[in-house]
Order: sequence, then C-alpha cells, then structure tokens
Amino acid sequence: MQEIAIEICSNCHPVYTGVKKIVDAAGRVEKFQERIQKAKELRQRKPTRKTKRKNPTRKKIVIVSKDK
Repeated sequence: MQEIAIEICSNCHPVYTGVKKIVDAAGRVEKFQERIQKAKELRQRKPTRKTKRKNPTRKKIVIVSKDK
C-alpha cells in the first residue's frame, strides 16, 4: 500500500487528545446558548393551567319535558 499524506496528527486531533475545541467563526454557539437560556426563562415565567377554561360563548341547553 502506498503512503497517504493527511493533515491529522495524533498530537493535536481531538480524537487522539480527548480535548474538545469549538471553532466558532460567527458567534453561532453564543447565539444558540442565548436562545436556549431565553426559552428556559420563558418556561419558568409561564403559569401552568391545571383546569380547563370554559368557553364563555357556549350556552347550556336544558330540555324541559311537559309530560308528567
């Protein structure tokens, strides 16, 4: 087999070193983390409903029979 030249070395590649490095050119990671934080804050502020709301436009129909 011929020799293959590659740009990955065992001294610096994350697979070999176990060190994760985030390359962020446009601040994408920070923007994503900010969106996640805002979503968590909104979930904490939003009250939870435990009961169903009744529809105010719905009318109750009562059937009265005249037979006795």
